[in-house]
Amino acid sequence: MTPAQHGTDSRLHPSCVTDLNQPTFDAEWQRRAFGLAVALSEFGHYPWEDFQRELIDEIGRWEEAPADVRGRRAYYEHWAAALERVVRRHGLLEDGYVNPEDRVDEPASD
Repeated sequence: MTPAQHGTDSRLHPSCVTDLNQPTFDAEWQRRAFGLAVALSEFGHYPWEDFQRELIDEIGRWEEAPADVRGRRAYYEHWAAALERVVRRHGLLEDGYVNPEDRVDEPASD
């Protein structure tokens, strides 16, 4: 499929492009997290807008945390944390399914 054809194919997710704006990844887990988020949305498990809002909220929580607490976080770490929250909120994983050492911590409640 050419980039010109992509614009008319409604089956493809808007973030899956075939031109120079395609996503880039530094590690395989980033590619997998990206693909999983897109696939779960495309298969109707949640609206893409739910994931987008959660990603924005995740980055916002990180930005609002005190600098000495938040540490450095790469974009796809935010992506993975947002994905986990959306998957949990939509009931796609049973509690305890994800290994505790791999779990993204929930923010503290006020």
